[in-house]
Amino acid sequence: MLMGNHSIQDTQRIHEVASLVEHAWPQDDDDTPPTNALRRTINARQLFARCSGEHHHPLPDLTVQHVDGDAPDEVNTFADGSVSNPDAPEWSVAAYGLLHTLRTETQQPLSHAENEMVNANFTTDGMEGWGAVQGPKASSTRSEIAGGIGAALAPYPIHIGSDNLTFVRRARLIIARNFPTNTKPWELWPDGDLWALFEKVVLQRGTRSIRVSWVKGRAKEIHIQKGVTTPWCKQGNDRADHIANKKGHLAHPKGLHALGQLYAERQAQYAQLIHHTHKVIIQTFHEDKRLREQYKNNSDPPLLRAKNRQQPVAKRLYTPTDAQVTRLDFNYVPQVYPRHPTLPALYPMVWCFLATLKGHAASPEMPGMTWLELLCLFITRGGTIDPPHDATHPALPKPSILPALQLFKKVAKEVVATTGGPLAKCLLKPAKNGHLRLAPWQIANHLPATDLHAYLARRRAGSGGQMHPQLQMHHQPTEC
Repeated sequence: MLMGNHSIQDTQRIHEVASLVEHAWPQDDDDTPPTNALRRTINARQLFARCSGEHHHPLPDLTVQHVDGDAPDEVNTFADGSVSNPDAPEWSVAAYGLLHTLRTETQQPLSHAENEMVNANFTTDGMEGWGAVQGPKASSTRSEIAGGIGAALAPYPIHIGSDNLTFVRRARLIIARNFPTNTKPWELWPDGDLWALFEKVVLQRGTRSIRVSWVKGRAKEIHIQKGVTTPWCKQGNDRADHIANKKGHLAHPKGLHALGQLYAERQAQYAQLIHHTHKVIIQTFHEDKRLREQYKNNSDPPLLRAKNRQQPVAKRLYTPTDAQVTRLDFNYVPQVYPRHPTLPALYPMVWCFLATLKGHAASPEMPGMTWLELLCLFITRGGTIDPPHDATHPALPKPSILPALQLFKKVAKEVVATTGGPLAKCLLKPAKNGHLRLAPWQIANHLPATDLHAYLARRRAGSGGQMHPQLQMHHQPTEC
């Protein structure tokens, strides 16, 4: 068979389920389950509800006669509920059990409401009652409430003992008329259908004729010794629990419990399948990402990626032509000039560089050259700002661009102030134009420093440096 190895009890359970499903299948369907199991006009929960029969529908509208007298101080009625496996509320079945102690059929016969709801059996020491819990879902609280309703149908004063503290607390509020149903109707409360019926029964029979107390469930001898419960309450609660487990579930259609277990197992298997499917999908995405990264690294290694990457080409800055420029006017280098401690020849090198510049004044639309451009042009034409080579410290690093730029700017201003003519002083003065000349080169922290547009003619790199020895022969430098 498709279900694999199974025992005789499993075979009997399968036959019970098949008989129940066959009986509950819609009569208007042309194909019954045995002939075409693939065609389904209802889903699993709808079929489980149909198999539940009348017990799936809400409890009937019960009417109880008023009961005279006050409830006794000692518990005389025990109520308990039971829920069968599986734990899923939509596939389990619930039942309740009652024990009316010292009740006889002649003195306290069954009321009309009890005949409608409770299955009863009178014994020598009382009356046993049981029944199935109606409703689409089964839970422990619903079974306890249903047991309380069945006990409240008794036509004499009762004191109910229950081991469910939730039922006991709310039942006491209902009996004391302190439950806030005026702010929210019972339909909006959990298990409100059963609580509404319990409240109706309590009000019809009279609040003085009923009491509810908590008793210890599944009590042991140690609980009796500690005073948690009494032998009377232990015996009554154990017997009510036995009635709910053994007789209460018999009120449901035969095979319904097995059908619920079957559907719960299939639901768990489907959930496991979906979980495994999601896991495979996630692992597939992770593996796809790993393979893509591996392929990208193999085709474009990280060490070569920067070399292969395309760099944007900066825009060409404006420079004048030879016909538009004039040579800057500088006097000869003075015999005494400032001397830098590490670069004694920096002053004459800068003078040679500035004295050979040609250019014209900048316009508001075209900002003048910055000190950074003049420094680069100075180095390109043979100038240097590096300290002389020290044999004792061969590993000394070169100065960074910012100190070098500040040093070049300081010496250039000294050259202009001491040897520059009117044109040189005018073109090499600080500019008032606020445009960022080097913005096309992604340099946004240098404003135009001069009003000079220098002519960038092709020159031999060492031409400026060849004048330094000749100048040093005629002039003696001094300390700054």
